[in-house]
Amino acid sequence: MVSTNTPAESTTLQPKGLRLWLALWAIILAPLCFRVSVTWYECLSRMQFSDCVLPVAACAILVFGVFRFTKTAPTFAVCCSRSGLLFLSLMSALNVFGTYFHFSRLFWFSAIGMFAGLLWAFAGGKYFRHWLPVFLFSLTAIPGAPASAESHLSTSLQLLSAKMATGLASLFIPVTASGTVFCVNNSTFEVAPACSGLPMMSTLMFFVLLWNVFDPTKLRVVLQLIAIAAVVALAMNGLRLFLMALVAHWHSMEAALSMHTNIEFLLFPSAMFLLWKYRRFAHV
Repeated sequence: MVSTNTPAESTTLQPKGLRLWLALWAIILAPLCFRVSVTWYECLSRMQFSDCVLPVAACAILVFGVFRFTKTAPTFAVCCSRSGLLFLSLMSALNVFGTYFHFSRLFWFSAIGMFAGLLWAFAGGKYFRHWLPVFLFSLTAIPGAPASAESHLSTSLQLLSAKMATGLASLFIPVTASGTVFCVNNSTFEVAPACSGLPMMSTLMFFVLLWNVFDPTKLRVVLQLIAIAAVVALAMNGLRLFLMALVAHWHSMEAALSMHTNIEFLLFPSAMFLLWKYRRFAHV
């Protein structure tokens, strides 16, 4: 968790110094806001419509979140947090690095960090913690990872899911496997990128951050839920492939493929229920 404002790390700014700092960062952030908006729009314009839905929906939810958190925000007290200034400096350095080397996602991430750091630096830790759920959820407005990174992650998840499924299936039925391909009753199946579990993983993480906007919790719990969402998504995907192998052996290939498609309507709510139960447990 971020630290609170204590006398050792926070000092009150004099009006003249405060105006100078605010003017300086207003000059820096104005063109930054413009560049973030332009590059974000350009990136979305090159993506398929289906890939644009989540970032645009996240922005719409952020508007609601800003209004909601503004109404419940604690009293604004101008101060200078040294921890906040350090965080702001780090995010500024990352932003320069991302801009210079044309790393768009790093640029957007660090830009959000700069806004958060500015609030932390001049409003204090308590005010920053109040707005932290909004800043965390704003990360979901960043368009998806580059194709190369997404392909590498998807391939790794495909291999893990295939090994998990065939390992379990081999305890009950004869199955042969090689990489992402496995064979059951002379029927060959391949774990495609769409079946890697990455879509469920990203969706669960999105809902964890969305959940935190409507019902804020500690940062520690949010990070734990994100990690658990990744593990649960991988486990659910392995379970789906495992059940598909069993159905293919005991029934038919057609029934196995149908089950593979439809069982997600059961597995996804189950994954959400597990996250909800852990969230309640973490609050006890």
